[in-house]
Amino acid sequence: MSSNTRKCKNWIIDFGRWCLPRSEAPETFIFWTGLFALSSALRRRVFLSKKYLGSWEANPNLYILFIAPAGKARKSTTANYAEDLLGEIPTVTRSPELVTKEALLTTLVKSDDASMYVLAPEFGEFIVKSGPEMFGFLTNIYDGKKHISVKTLTRGAEFAERPCVNLLGATTPEWVAENMPESVIGGGFASRVVFIFEEKVRRRKMFYDDLNHDELDKLRTNLVTDLNHIALNVSGEFTLSKEAHEFFTEWYDRTADDGTGGNYKLHGYFERRPAHVIKVAMLVHLAYSDELIIEREDFMEAINLLKQVEHNLPQVFQSIGRNPYTVDIYRMLDYIVENGPVSKQEIRRKFLHAAAPSMLDELMESLLTTGYVSGEMRGDELMLKADQRLVVI
Repeated sequence: MSSNTRKCKNWIIDFGRWCLPRSEAPETFIFWTGLFALSSALRRRVFLSKKYLGSWEANPNLYILFIAPAGKARKSTTANYAEDLLGEIPTVTRSPELVTKEALLTTLVKSDDASMYVLAPEFGEFIVKSGPEMFGFLTNIYDGKKHISVKTLTRGAEFAERPCVNLLGATTPEWVAENMPESVIGGGFASRVVFIFEEKVRRRKMFYDDLNHDELDKLRTNLVTDLNHIALNVSGEFTLSKEAHEFFTEWYDRTADDGTGGNYKLHGYFERRPAHVIKVAMLVHLAYSDELIIEREDFMEAINLLKQVEHNLPQVFQSIGRNPYTVDIYRMLDYIVENGPVSKQEIRRKFLHAAAPSMLDELMESLLTTGYVSGEMRGDELMLKADQRLVVI
């Protein structure tokens, strides 16, 4: 089946048409779940070679993490849309959710092409058995090293082909703050992840019996048919059209040294951003064509998609650090932004569950000291008001 006879004119768009009508989830979660499904089907069968990139080769594998407050943005149910489709593709291998890094490596070795996808709707449970060491393992496997060593094995595993892992996980800001140490940033795992932060659902809808379920079933059949075609028949080396080559060269020259707003935690991601753009551009292109030529429009779409999620990156990384009250500080600041001016007594009552009153006073003092919040006396009470010039909501 050629791209001209695909069932879907654009696989990603039809994936959205299949998911969005029956979901409350944000569009970003839906779209990136679709990209994950495509990347899992493709594995390392397509690539942009060292001929273009010098010392490295780009494949469209992705690590994606949905970050949202518990129960607020339908993280897990959205990730399951990918499993619904990938479960129908016999050539791809899924990893168990609760697994050690040793078992993960065994799954890779046993798969036909040293590839697998990891769906971890509860990312914390996926990490817990191996602890922080799992971050290092995922970092090493991401770039497709042919030799991977795990210290509990008698010898390292050798792969005839470079191993490939695609990961889609979901967790909360609290889990990130408590379980993702700063070494994860410096060690490179976070730079390899596309973090997608959302605070609430896209809409509210209880019942879906008004939908055309026959049409949705037809869409699902078409999505599975085309995904199976892509998994079996699309392989080889990408090239760039002349217009794509010129556009990406100009974009890279112009943005490679963009600042990170003084947030050192974002430095690794922005250094790796061109690689993310190339990966997403390949997927965007293969959503509508089997032809392995990246076009200018593919790069433009990839850059726009990443810009949408980069806006919220500071809210992900602000929680990572040594201060155990980081999440509470920012929640306190959000409350003052939305309700200020508010009294210190009101803050103590509102956040009594978070810390002892003496610690809450220290956290409020830190907001005052850093200038995010100013105080003004109203009678005998100090009222707190956020400085809107410094706060990005």
